[in-house]
Amino acid sequence: MNTETRIRAHYRDAAGVMRTLHASDAGYRAGPEEGHATYVDDLRVRPAWTRTIGAGLDPDPADTAYSAITLGDAASGRYDALREAAWGYAVAVLEGPRGRPTAEFAVVMTGIVERADVGWRDVDLILRDRLQALRDRPITEATLAGTATAGGRTPEGGPSLADRPVPIGWGVVEAIPPVEGNVHDETVRIGPYHALTGVADMGAPLTVGAMYPDWAALQAATLAPGTVAGCPAEGLIRTESPPVGALLVSARFQAVSTLPALVRAVLEGPGGLAPADILASVDALPAWDAGWWTGAEAATVGDVLDGLLSGVGYWHDDALGRIGAWRPTPPELAAATVALTADDLAGAPELVATGLEVPAGRLEVEYRRAWTVLSEDQLVPADTPARLAWRDLVTRETRLSARDSAAVQARWPAYRTVPRTTALASAADAAVLAGDLEGLFGAPRRAWRLGTTREAARLVDLGTCVDLSAIPRLGLTRAWVVGLRRRPRPEITVWG
Repeated sequence: MNTETRIRAHYRDAAGVMRTLHASDAGYRAGPEEGHATYVDDLRVRPAWTRTIGAGLDPDPADTAYSAITLGDAASGRYDALREAAWGYAVAVLEGPRGRPTAEFAVVMTGIVERADVGWRDVDLILRDRLQALRDRPITEATLAGTATAGGRTPEGGPSLADRPVPIGWGVVEAIPPVEGNVHDETVRIGPYHALTGVADMGAPLTVGAMYPDWAALQAATLAPGTVAGCPAEGLIRTESPPVGALLVSARFQAVSTLPALVRAVLEGPGGLAPADILASVDALPAWDAGWWTGAEAATVGDVLDGLLSGVGYWHDDALGRIGAWRPTPPELAAATVALTADDLAGAPELVATGLEVPAGRLEVEYRRAWTVLSEDQLVPADTPARLAWRDLVTRETRLSARDSAAVQARWPAYRTVPRTTALASAADAAVLAGDLEGLFGAPRRAWRLGTTREAARLVDLGTCVDLSAIPRLGLTRAWVVGLRRRPRPEITVWG
């Protein structure tokens, strides 16, 4: 098929009016049903891009990268005004049959134009992928004032905390060291929360008392010895007296703390995404409780999502710039949605070394993180069950759920151990994950890089299960797509 590439790039001109730049590698004049848009024949270099999860399926995050779009005919001066344009808006790359209406084209890439470099002969549109833009977005713009001095009672931390980010929590988090609110009023802060599940001073539990609607009511309350009170809406906690040692807090920051709910809350909240920009695969994540906390440190949307999904799955973008999630499972047990044949290939397949050719004989899942680890001399004697529970929690950073495969260990003496550090909160969920990983990594796996036709490449995306049984010698029946690349020939990486 004779394929044409078209681009639509949005920008704001010097007068503040939104405009759309249309270009093509063949030229196309749209009819009235397409708004009379003219795609000028100036597209000289199509962008190359990669979108990968990683053929080794290790915990590294998904990655997307785009090259520039190059337009010709800059010597005519027709693009000079783009130097003064305001960019930072969407660009879409479409492919379809040459000369046909744009409705017959498919969007193969969506990104953001950072700027236009208008040269003497060419114009380079410098692109940024939406995934990275989201990764770099601060999880909060709010900062501490640092005004909690002896003469002021605001819970904004001391001068050393001025302009530091306010703490933010997600899900179920244990043994966090609260941030100073006002030491003169025994007030600390952890970020807005749903409920306190535990507070301890040197491992000695304190009684969680009443909750108040605002800081003023919290400060006016009279507390009994050994108790704490809180203001969930403002993320504040007040103790009856100054702590003797390390004050640690466990909290549930949202009423529903499952992975689907938390990932969606991060994407729609600080991520700023509309529901339509979030794929249903996010809601298909396991309903396991998890948690993450930022403290008074700078953090991004990417930091929090990477933390929540660590060891469990991946969040990634698709061709339309929407955000989805993918949790790998054995591909031979999945339903293939696309079938590829030898006719879809362009060139010889290339075997990709992943380190997964040897099965895993042991799976290790770390869960239930203690955000503060204390030594024995920092704790009171563990002379009650409650104190013993706190000591068990805070004297090690994580708990371990391990699973051994006797069959793999017997057959492969050089078997691998697959470790996963997670944000999961419960032993039961960690055990389920370990069992799932055994099915995933308990058999030899391989990956192939396949050059394909453009038509075949448009059928798949990251996390697509493809049927490869019609392609001989690959040794795969079903496989996951874990990589997409245009350079400019399309390539996909499959794993099975």
